Formats: sequence, C-alpha cells, structure tokens
Amino acid sequence: MWLAPGLVAVREFVSTDGLHRLAIVKRPDGLFGYVGQHLTIEDGDTFWEPAEGSGIYETETAAERAALADITWFREQNSN
Repeated sequence: MWLAPGLVAVREFVSTDGLHRLAIVKRPDGLFGYVGQHLTIEDGDTFWEPAEGSGIYETETAAERAALADITWFREQNSN
C-alpha cells in the first residue's frame, strides 16, 4: 500500500473481495489515523486509488475503532 511520506502502517487489512484495503498508520508526530484505497479498473488498466481517510487519534486502537465505525466493508467483515 502506498502511504504519504512519514506515515508507517502498523496494521493492514484487505476486504474479502480484494477490492479494498485499509492501513492503520502511525504519523510522524506519534499519533494515529487510517487510510484506505480501492481497486479501480478503467479502460483495461487496474490501479489503486485513495479512498477513506481519517482524523487524528491518540492511539492505534482509537484509529481502528473509528475505521470500524466509518467504513462499511471493514465493519461488515469484522462483525463476527
């Protein structure tokens, strides 16, 4: 997954259909967030595009909870 400079993925997730991916990231200031991408197929080309982005959270757990609340595929995949 491509991340903006300074962001480090601490956890990564892929949807069961393989069309979405999500990373919980640590920022250079020590805080956390999440970024998502979705797979796009256009004119025979396949590429990942930016999708979801989050606010800033104090902990990795808080960022993951926010992703669960905000992202439908992630919530549905993790609602066991």
